[in-house]
Amino acid sequence: MVSLESLAVLLLFQGLRSAVGVDFLTHDLSTVAIWLASVVAAVILFGRSRALPRRSVMLVSLGTAMALYTALSLMRSPGHVYGSQKAVLFVCLNLWLLVLAALVIGRRELRLLRLGMGLFLAAAVATIAVIASGTTSGGGTASVLGVEYGVVGKVVALGALLGLAYLVMFRGHILTRVAVGLATLGMTYTLFTGGLRQTLLGAALASVILFLAARRRGEGKPGGHPAMRLAFVFLVFAGILVPSIDPELSSTLVRLELLVDSPREDTSTTDRIERYQDAWRIWAASPVFGHGTGSWPVLAGYGDVREYPHNLFLELGAEQGLLGVLLFVAAVAYAFAALGPWSDLRRDPIRLTILMLLTFALVTSQVSGDLVDNRILFLLIGLAGPARNLQISRRHISTPGESEARTPLGARPW
Repeated sequence: MVSLESLAVLLLFQGLRSAVGVDFLTHDLSTVAIWLASVVAAVILFGRSRALPRRSVMLVSLGTAMALYTALSLMRSPGHVYGSQKAVLFVCLNLWLLVLAALVIGRRELRLLRLGMGLFLAAAVATIAVIASGTTSGGGTASVLGVEYGVVGKVVALGALLGLAYLVMFRGHILTRVAVGLATLGMTYTLFTGGLRQTLLGAALASVILFLAARRRGEGKPGGHPAMRLAFVFLVFAGILVPSIDPELSSTLVRLELLVDSPREDTSTTDRIERYQDAWRIWAASPVFGHGTGSWPVLAGYGDVREYPHNLFLELGAEQGLLGVLLFVAAVAYAFAALGPWSDLRRDPIRLTILMLLTFALVTSQVSGDLVDNRILFLLIGLAGPARNLQISRRHISTPGESEARTPLGARPW
């Protein structure tokens, strides 16, 4: 069945391949019509309710301010081709996903469930394609149908985190849990064998949030909580068994070792460092307003093509200056604050899952992709807005010692 959630998943992964150059706008012009149609659908969906969630409106306002500033900064940018494409795509993809998440998807539990299922299935398909293609053999990096390994890693890691959250915090049929467990194990295997070190580290950092939430009174013993036991199994399988089968399979571990022991011999690391230095230099030349959207590749010597420093803060600083960085920081900070205090959030499976994914997306945006590539971050920013209202008005999460309460999403006592 076609739904706004399935449309969001399709747009989330549309055009994410490194082979697409400055002409990638041509196949994305259709998103303008999709975006406008979705706005109409959104008006119909939440038009029955006169009051919109205040936090959602605030996040949409901050996202809109970012989009307007991105468009206005084009007037002083030397990168006219890439800059104009970037501005249009930010509105049609990033802002569209933020608005859809904040005003439509995030306000209903069923829609959140559909979105989570869609994202997990996309990650499962990517995992099967990577394993079947054999692109990770011989210490290589995962690549499927021209999609570069960084993008593949983000998709797979996103699914692994969703699978972990489902197995630990939600109920389900035994066969469903087995299938999700096997798929999550396959995703973890792919992260360790596909040379996906950035996404592996980001996913590991995000999963720490789940383990911190488990350390409550009576659950502080190591391995005493299902999350601890599950993580132990994943680490043993991916960190010990995989390298013991064939050291060449563990491409991610090999690349991590190279990063730590011989960073100068790691071409990926040296390239990132050079790009960071260029971004700092360009930002310092115009610290407040930046040089305009799409200006970084021109000023860094690449020409008017799709290139970026692989760090979202440095990209915004170089192109949009301190004003652009502050708008982005305000949106991210407000999204984290909208999820609520830790004392409440740690007992809410849905908000805790959003926090995990939001942390993962924010961390990986500092080492991979440009503003448009990191659209998953803006989707999660939008989901954070109505999450607290959803928990208060539509479900009850019991605390330890209380009787289990079955909810529409099947959340179990946490």
